[in-house]
Amino acid sequence: MLTRTPLALCVLAWLMLVQSVPAEDLTREKAPIDKVSATKISQLIPVKVGILAFRGKQEALENWTPTADYLSESIAGYSFRIIPLSLEEMEDEVSKGNLEFTLTNSGHYITLASNYGGSRLVTMNTRGTSSQENVTGSVIFTRADRKDITKLQDLRGKTFMSVAPKAFCYEMAWQRLQEHGINPNKDFAKLLFVGFPQDYIASAVQNGKIDAGNIRTGLLEEMAAEGKIKLSDFRILAQKKLKGFPYITSTKTYPQWPFIKLRHTDKLLAQKVAIALLSMGHDSKAARIGKYAGWTVPLDYTPVHNLFKQLQIGPYANTGPITASKIIKQYGPWIGVAIAMLTFMFAWSMRTEVLVRSRTRELSQTNKELANQITERHRAEETARQRQAELARVGEMNSMGEFASGIAHELNHPLATITNYATGCIRRMKTGQENKEEMVEILERISRQATRASQIIGGLRDNMREDKRERNLTNINELVSELPDLLEFNLKNSSTKLQLELADALPTALVDPVQIEQVLLNLVGNGIDAMKTASSKERSIKVTTARNERSDIIVTISDTGPGISGEMRGKIFYPFVSTKNEGMGLGLSISCSIMKDHGGQLWIEETGEQGTMFRFNLPAGETSLNA
Repeated sequence: MLTRTPLALCVLAWLMLVQSVPAEDLTREKAPIDKVSATKISQLIPVKVGILAFRGKQEALENWTPTADYLSESIAGYSFRIIPLSLEEMEDEVSKGNLEFTLTNSGHYITLASNYGGSRLVTMNTRGTSSQENVTGSVIFTRADRKDITKLQDLRGKTFMSVAPKAFCYEMAWQRLQEHGINPNKDFAKLLFVGFPQDYIASAVQNGKIDAGNIRTGLLEEMAAEGKIKLSDFRILAQKKLKGFPYITSTKTYPQWPFIKLRHTDKLLAQKVAIALLSMGHDSKAARIGKYAGWTVPLDYTPVHNLFKQLQIGPYANTGPITASKIIKQYGPWIGVAIAMLTFMFAWSMRTEVLVRSRTRELSQTNKELANQITERHRAEETARQRQAELARVGEMNSMGEFASGIAHELNHPLATITNYATGCIRRMKTGQENKEEMVEILERISRQATRASQIIGGLRDNMREDKRERNLTNINELVSELPDLLEFNLKNSSTKLQLELADALPTALVDPVQIEQVLLNLVGNGIDAMKTASSKERSIKVTTARNERSDIIVTISDTGPGISGEMRGKIFYPFVSTKNEGMGLGLSISCSIMKDHGGQLWIEETGEQGTMFRFNLPAGETSLNA
């Protein structure tokens, strides 16, 4: 009898026993859907699981819905639902392709595998403490006070009740009766089949409505535990004493119910279901409510095939001994067709036997395959660690690149101004038009811009070290007033008019003057560049200062350029996003960061007409100017 297998061995055994899955299917994942709790219900793929409801559909729903919930939680992107069915209903649903999986008795599995290509994924463990916890049997019983029925042979001429002609519990009982010389189809006074739930059969025998009955093992114990019957009220006929088996039985034991994948079901989904079920603990909530003890690798169902062969039922219904006289009498001129059919059936039977034996042999090789799989996993983990180290190095290089781009962007204004002043000096000196006072003024401006460039580099370096530069109470109007001098060449070359409207009694602000000057130059410089291609007759930029109701300082920069599209407005402050072909897209991002660092905010206003308007605010300091 098979015992439990470690989880890793179970998984590999499933891969070898179910079917061969192409390598590309095993490596290809569905679009992550990563967890079900984050997926909209309408986007989940429904998966229907047919359950044989041997105790009624309501109880089947109650017992098996937690298992469906467990699968839905374990496998992202899918929603599993239980469909309780009778034997006939299940076969009808399977034939129509309405189910993805089924859970049914071992005999019914043989029929589904034969007729519709079903294949077992895992086998259910019976809830118990014995080593034989993954097998089942059948019970034949009568009332304990029936003195006239003490053995199976006493059932001749009596009434007998079971579930259905194709119910596996009846087929097991049929084989046991046959061993004692009883033919159920001839020797009973009446043979009744009442369907599900099987509880009705026990009640009918207990109430004397029928002489004897037959149900699956374990059900009498369940009904007794539920207080519906007393075991002492029944006599078990031809009882077998099986070592370690926790239930009373009249028959041999056979593999427990298999969880079945149907032919059209996705192979990768079937693999995930098998792994999820094998991973379920024997005492999990779903297992306890379902009254089972987890799952094991699919068992060898050859004993069930042998039972069907002995009874000549299911796929072996027409494999009984055939004499020459029977063939001639029944088929006559169709003898050739009959021989061909019998040959095909024999070949099919042999092929089934070969496949079962082959897959059983493959199970013995799983330890070797498991060792190989562990080795490959270690290699994959080492490769993953190396890739993580590479990604970290690339991230550092990217950060260095962004830092270098930021320096280049911020130094652009002072270096351009220095270049323009230096070029003007050279041109005047070459033409002999130099004026000592003008040259001194220009050189002083070059010196100030060089100093400003040095301060920008120092500021960026301090930010990288997360140090804070010294801040002073500063008159923002003074910083704004310096813009015409700082942008003199840009304004002249672009024929742009710069207007300043400065508020009176403006409070000071505790700021880094160089950084605020950077923001002003970025915003005004962007406006000048935007208007180079503007069709407006007048190119002008207005810079205003004001106070709001909270006494914050508000600075507004507006231009008469073409404006910024609505799509671009949503991402204009992102790094490396620019409306200029030659721009790096860092000015507004850096300006936004400077404002946040000063406790303020930079934003773009909706003008409703041509032009662009930016605003930023700064918290007021302690001193008010011109008050």
